[in-house]
Amino acid sequence: MPAPTVDARTLLALRGSMRPDQFATLLGLFSKDLVTRLRALDSAARAEDRARLAVEAHQLRGSAANMGAMALADASTQLEDMAPTAPAAELRRAVNAFMAMAAEAQAEIERLCPEPD
Repeated sequence: MPAPTVDARTLLALRGSMRPDQFATLLGLFSKDLVTRLRALDSAARAEDRARLAVEAHQLRGSAANMGAMALADASTQLEDMAPTAPAAELRRAVNAFMAMAAEAQAEIERLCPEPD
């Protein structure tokens, strides 16, 4: 069975472990880092820089898992593993799918933990 897009229990436990302002800051940092790393991942894939792609995937895995985005963390592991040897076209398709998955995870996190009005 595939991992859920976001494990609500993990995310809500994280939210419950800190003050609301701290959690809001953490969400902001995650979102900003996700955008930055996705750009770097895309750039690495376009340049066929497999070493950099593997590093970015590795970094994304940790932050995704911390936020409960387990499917994204699993996909990060797959990207990291395939980076050294996968055919370029296959790697590019995997990066594109990963980027779509990241958008889904971000939307789910925002749905589960909306910013206060």
